[in-house]
Amino acid sequence: MYKQPLIAKIIALQWFGNKKAVGICYPQYFNPLTVQLLAFVLTACAIREWETSEHRVVAFQGVKYGNVYKQHVQNLENWRQYNEATGDNTLERVL
Repeated sequence: MYKQPLIAKIIALQWFGNKKAVGICYPQYFNPLTVQLLAFVLTACAIREWETSEHRVVAFQGVKYGNVYKQHVQNLENWRQYNEATGDNTLERVL
């Protein structure tokens, strides 16, 4: 799930899309990418605009999606701990 090319594309377009983009102006906050940024992108992808097979506008609200974000952060942190315990560096390659 975390190695989907769409995730990298979303990050590139959102934070590196032009010469004044936040990722270009403040690269220190994006190298390496953080668990929190990856969790935010995954949360945004979870918006249920197509849940009924027909598009409908759904607001991206912290109150509504906060638990989704927290679960992604927890899953990624668990993965990081597993990587450290086993010597696997899969998460670091994703970030």
